[in-house]
Amino acid sequence: MNVQELFRRLSFADLSGLHLGSEGIGTINEEDNDRMIYYANEALLRLHSRFVLRENDVLIQQLIHVTNYHFLKRFARTNEDPCPGQEIYILDKDCDPFEEDVIKITGVFTQNGDALPLNDDNHPRSLFTPQPNILQVPLPEADRVLAVTYQARHPLLSYGDLQQKIEIPANLEGALTNYIGHLVYGDRNGQENSKKASEKLARFEAICAENVINDLTNSSKSTSNIKFNQRGFV
Repeated sequence: MNVQELFRRLSFADLSGLHLGSEGIGTINEEDNDRMIYYANEALLRLHSRFVLRENDVLIQQLIHVTNYHFLKRFARTNEDPCPGQEIYILDKDCDPFEEDVIKITGVFTQNGDALPLNDDNHPRSLFTPQPNILQVPLPEADRVLAVTYQARHPLLSYGDLQQKIEIPANLEGALTNYIGHLVYGDRNGQENSKKASEKLARFEAICAENVINDLTNSSKSTSNIKFNQRGFV
């Protein structure tokens, strides 16, 4: 599904009674396109937070004086405008730049492929995640590299491009359109709009619950040492 198809579905169904949905003729009014893409990005974030729909990995270069590793572009090797003295520890490449798309860290591995414990106060080698996009290494080892896997968000949809792809399972497309409908109606005044917003949210929750009950959504997993192999560490 691309953005144009998403707009078509919204116009035919979830927003068919509204002017911005062209009152059900299959398009979104052009002046509302950017606002709808903003809503779509928010809805995609909710779905990718609820389900592990994407999982990425990245290499982290440990530094002896750094214990908290922030998953932000400014700490990446591909950062084109680094601040003087800025620490660089995200070992990405121009062909595969870090996109600052971390929702939750799910695993950390050594160069030997061994999984390290996470958030285990009773384990002496445990690492921690004080925030979703921060990896805390209490005892960093200089020049040692860690592979970090994480639950990732959907790539942000760009404004103005109706052909860009939206990559979610077909069984969650209804959840996506209903959450967008919830946001649209929720931003409008009036009791009737508030009621519609609640109905859309309830439908979103019902579709998500159905996917959980029937185990319809499988996450795509990456191997723990794929980046090590690609970068020549193994």
